[in-house]
Amino acid sequence: MAGPGHNPGYASITGLTVFGSANTVKGLAKQVRHARTAMRPFNVLLMLFAVLCLVALGLLVRWERRKYLRQGKAGAWLSVRLATIPIAMATAVLVYLPARSTSGMEALAVFYILLIIAAPIFWFWSHWLVGRFSSPRLLFSESASIAVSPIVLAIVLVLLAHKLQPFAWSMLRSAGLA
Repeated sequence: MAGPGHNPGYASITGLTVFGSANTVKGLAKQVRHARTAMRPFNVLLMLFAVLCLVALGLLVRWERRKYLRQGKAGAWLSVRLATIPIAMATAVLVYLPARSTSGMEALAVFYILLIIAAPIFWFWSHWLVGRFSSPRLLFSESASIAVSPIVLAIVLVLLAHKLQPFAWSMLRSAGLA
């Protein structure tokens, strides 16, 4: 069945009209299948790195918990650590929405100003506030160390991924997979 006006440039697939001939659509589907299978080893490496990142996060949380457990402040640490998730979402909204509502080149300026100035202030202030109202009360330095630890972990993991990427590609090339 041809598309509108029986134009041979249209092909109908289950009621959907796609521009191009049926052979072009089949060829595109074949290219997509080939691209998926060609990228599979690199995706496995990415998944392995993601799992290692989660393990690193788990070890960081375990180390932090032991540190605050020895000080008798494990309950306060847990409340601040759990509050990190909504604080991260609120910080993202604090940066994204004003930048998105600004038009033109000023949006980029608004985004960077908020990201560099307002987001860190809000991030550390929120962690301090939660630590202050938790029981037992956390000092600012303790709340700040809880706030900075995921940031430091993310920076270290990004630098590690950057250093390991050439090694991963050479490994895939030597195996004949890339």
